[in-house]
Amino acid sequence: MPVLLADLEPDIPEGFLPGFPGDLADIGLKDTISRLNRGDEPISFGSAVVDADEDASFPVNTDLGCQRFVAGRRVIGFAKSDFAIRPAIVGYTDPDTGMLQYQPGDIVQVIRDARMRQAADADVEQGAPVTVDENGRVTVGGGTAVPGCTWETSTKQNHVGIIQILIQPAAGGAEGTAGPPGPTGAQGPAGPAGPPGPQGPEGPPGPAASAAGVAAQSKSGRS
Repeated sequence: MPVLLADLEPDIPEGFLPGFPGDLADIGLKDTISRLNRGDEPISFGSAVVDADEDASFPVNTDLGCQRFVAGRRVIGFAKSDFAIRPAIVGYTDPDTGMLQYQPGDIVQVIRDARMRQAADADVEQGAPVTVDENGRVTVGGGTAVPGCTWETSTKQNHVGIIQILIQPAAGGAEGTAGPPGPTGAQGPAGPAGPPGPQGPEGPPGPAASAAGVAAQSKSGRS
C-alpha cells in the first residue's frame, strides 16, 4: 500500500536536508534531464519513469518524452519534485496518497544520478534494493527492482529516508563481426649477414705417404 502524505514522519537523517518524496537529499553533484510526460497518466513526485511509447498522446520526438512506469520497460530515472507545482492546483495531488504529481503534458525533471528523499511503506535496511509498484511508486519488499538504485539509509515505515539513484545508460548495439584478412604485403629487403659459425670438427687423418715419396723428400732436404 502506498504511503499517505498525512502519515509521513519526515525525520531528517544526519547530514541530509529535510524534505519529502522526490526532493533532492543534498546539494552534491546530480544528473538531471527534462522530459515531456507524453503518457496519459500523471507521474507522482519520486516515482519511476520510462521512455515514452511511440504512439503516446503528445506527438513529439520520443527521445524527449517519458511516461509513468510500465512493467518490463527500462527505468530512465525518478521524477524530481517541482516547487513550481503547488497543492492548490486542481489535479496536481494524487487522490490515493495526497502526494504531488506531474500531469500529462508537463515537463518532468528526471533524476538519473543523485540522492533522493523517499517514503518507506515498510521498514527497510540500508543497502536494500529499490523496488517500485505497478505505478512506479517506491515500495519495500516487493514489486520491480530498479538496477543501480539502493536505500542509502535504514528507514522505518511511514518515514522519509534516502535512496541512491544511479541509472546506467542504455546498452549499445552488438559488437560487429571481424572483417576479411587484407592482402599480403610486398617482400621486405634482405637482412644483414649473420655472424660466422663455430669451427667445424677435425677431419680424419690423410693416407700414409709412399716409400718413394719419403725418399725423394729426404734427398731434397740434403741438397
